[in-house]
Amino acid sequence: MATVDCQLVYLTVYSDGVGYIYRSTDAGASWTQLTDRNGLTSPDLQDLAVSPAYETDRQVYAFAVNGLNMSTDGGQSWQRSGLDGRSGDHLLAARPNVLLAW
Repeated sequence: MATVDCQLVYLTVYSDGVGYIYRSTDAGASWTQLTDRNGLTSPDLQDLAVSPAYETDRQVYAFAVNGLNMSTDGGQSWQRSGLDGRSGDHLLAARPNVLLAW
């Protein structure tokens, strides 16, 4: 059975018309903002999903008005997926390399 890091938490916050993503590696004692840096610039974040194989692939997905954004380094940097102009309200990382959006 795989080991799960119970200290790792991702959080989305929507305030005053702007969406933010934060990550904690110490169960919420401190937080790092991952939005507006290294490629993730959309102010309207709609959902966030973390890969079920995060321990090995470090993939995080953010759905926003500008489309799907993906990180392969735990949120340190982001790339657009090529689904520009598409948006959805929900994301689910069902299996490694399988992402459902609706």
